[in-house]
This record gives sequence, structure tokens and C-alpha cells, in this order.
Amino acid sequence: MNKTEAQNYLKNLVGTPARDADGVFGVQCVDLAIRYLKDFFNVVMWTTGDGMFVAENTAKQFPELFEYIAYPVMPQVGDVISYHSASSPKCGHVAIVSTDTANGVYGIIEQWNGCGTVRKNSKKVMPPQKGVAYAIIGVAHPKKLSDSSASQPPTDNQTENSDAQKAKNPYVEPFAVIKKGSKGDGVKWVQFYLSAKDYDLGSWGVDGCFGSQTEKAVKAFQEVSCIDIDGIVGKITRGKLKE
Repeated sequence: MNKTEAQNYLKNLVGTPARDADGVFGVQCVDLAIRYLKDFFNVVMWTTGDGMFVAENTAKQFPELFEYIAYPVMPQVGDVISYHSASSPKCGHVAIVSTDTANGVYGIIEQWNGCGTVRKNSKKVMPPQKGVAYAIIGVAHPKKLSDSSASQPPTDNQTENSDAQKAKNPYVEPFAVIKKGSKGDGVKWVQFYLSAKDYDLGSWGVDGCFGSQTEKAVKAFQEVSCIDIDGIVGKITRGKLKE
């Protein structure tokens, strides 16, 4: 098992129906952790406890697979992460980390009672504070989730593909502000980078029209990049897109 496999598994869960994995109390956040452990690690968790205890209990039940790390911690792909919660301070919350921490921000997938489907989200690293949403308590970190890039040296073809992915944007960089309603090659320049970074542009793709889906993608990128989340592409956002 490696991080790429975990990332792909978690990515494919997004948008699937939220399941009541343990058959108790309907769909809850803990059910996603049970599903993840069963599907990816082939283990059955016999008790989870409330969301705030799931990470610690995971490491206790499966010490050969996980180690418990209390905050401070930088969440990594595959971690089962337990939080404090604002809406349910006595129970807390649990999610699965889907992208490594970068610039203090990491990605998760999660579900909760009434959400309908598994959702993706991005969060800033926050210290434990009771009653504060997404304040980290700790993680169950997989011991045997290898870094695929480290364990498997790239082949010549992979190196060529990597170089191709770094190809220059074929569109001219805009120097005017690009925002919802903008059209033309300046929008295509923005959309090219968003698409290259795996942000969803909908069925239209790189079409040169800055609509609601492109605005949503820009805001998601801005949040991950720790810059103002306004959906408007100015000098700072352009600079981050080029990184």
C-alpha cells in the first residue's frame, strides 16, 4: 500500500452515498472511518467511540497498522483524524486526511448525519480547543503507507510524462483582473493551471468563460494556498497558480 493508492481510494469516495457502516444510530462521521479501515486495510473496527476518540481507538485496536500522534501534528494522507466540534462538543468529529499538509492546510474527506454523500474539504491546522470546529485532537497515522515516489523510482516514461505535465501554459498570462463573467484567453490561462492542478472545471473544461464552476475552483485553490478567498484572479493568485 502506498500514498498514491490511498489518495486515489479517498478521491473516489467523494460523492458516493454516505453509509451507516456499523448499523447503529444511522449515518455518522465514525462510519466513514469504519468503511475506510475495512476497504483499505481489511480490518474491522469493533468499537469506535465518539468521533473525538476514533483516532486513538484505531491505534489501540490495530497497533501493527497505526500509531497515535496527539497534536501538534501535520496531518498526512491516510491519517484518521479526530477533532473537537462546535455542533457536537461532547462527541467531536472524525475524518480521513486526503492530502498532505502544505502551508498549514490539508485536505480531508468526511461525512455526518444528514449529509447524504461523502464530502471533501480543506482545513487549516488548528490546535485542540474544546467546542471549536476542526480543532485537532490527534491522528492515527498508518505505519505501512509508503511514499510511492520514494519506494518506486520513476521509469523513463514516467519522467517524460512528468516533464510534459510541466509544459508551459499555451495561453498568454492576463494582467487584468479575471473574475466571474470574464471571457477569452486570459480565462483560459487561469483554467489551464486549475485543470493541471486537478481542480474541477465541470463539463466545460478550459473554455475561456469564467462561470460559477471556475469561480468555485478558484476559491478552492485560494483556500488551499492561504490567500484571500474572493474568487477573483489578481496578481497574487496568478503568482500562486504558476508555482
